[in-house]
Amino acid sequence: MRLQFNVHKLGFAFSRICDLVSNSGSYYDLLKSPAIIISALTIALAIIVVAIKTDDWFALLPLAKETNPVKHNLPSQDTPSNKGVLNARLSVEPEVNRMRHRLGKRFLSEGNMTTELIGSLTIGTQQQPILMIRGFNENGETVEIAQSGRTPNLTWSDNKGAVANGVQATGETRDLIERLVLDTPDQFVLAKLRGTAYQIIARNVRPAEVGSDSNYNGPLWNLVEVDERQRSPDKMPISSWRQYYVNVSTGLIDRILSQENGQIITAEVTGWTQQGSEIFPAKIIWSQKKQILMELSVNAIIFKSK
Repeated sequence: MRLQFNVHKLGFAFSRICDLVSNSGSYYDLLKSPAIIISALTIALAIIVVAIKTDDWFALLPLAKETNPVKHNLPSQDTPSNKGVLNARLSVEPEVNRMRHRLGKRFLSEGNMTTELIGSLTIGTQQQPILMIRGFNENGETVEIAQSGRTPNLTWSDNKGAVANGVQATGETRDLIERLVLDTPDQFVLAKLRGTAYQIIARNVRPAEVGSDSNYNGPLWNLVEVDERQRSPDKMPISSWRQYYVNVSTGLIDRILSQENGQIITAEVTGWTQQGSEIFPAKIIWSQKKQILMELSVNAIIFKSK
């Protein structure tokens, strides 16, 4: 509309000039009458000035054609702002993201769930009841452990590591805490929150004793190593790495290897159980050179919303 309005004004100026020309009798008479020429130019200039003041002069230029933005059929991606900090951090690592969806909703709830495990712990010939309370948020996991029905006296967190009775745990107590906390499927997921590195070091691994037997139809594993060595020495666990045997068929963890004092510790994870939407192992057995060190048996597990 503005373009049409300005053009109309310019046309009006041109028509006024033509009227002056026609009234002069002829173009020859016009040239002999400077006053007429000056009057015509003055009228035209005045109308153009008014047009410039009342409208944007640049509206006389051709308008750029407005185009709709090109829409690519790209998959929608969640950002930290719409999926939460914790979910954003856990979804970055493909192996972690796959495992947390496999284990249940407790790792999809922005740290709004706690897990209470009631079971028994056997070390040598001694058996004792045990209670473990696990909670987590975007800063990592915290675990409280109570033995023999007492109040929790053993704890673990990403910031403080293993603590016993309020002081830094050492020796066998530290070994015990780190095995119970770190040799678990939960920590395969939550270790990502403290900046550990994940790497698939082998795929479709079979037991060494079967060799290349073409008739073997047992389980195959993908070996995922979780490396803690980039952490400061005072916060790093005894074992700077852990290797998880992820069953190719089930997507669950069957075995975890770690290292204590130069010796390989094997944790066999068995008795996978589903309770509602959550999946967890009912038993973990730790051994060194096939000699059993300790065993955790789960009697009950309770998932609670905070």
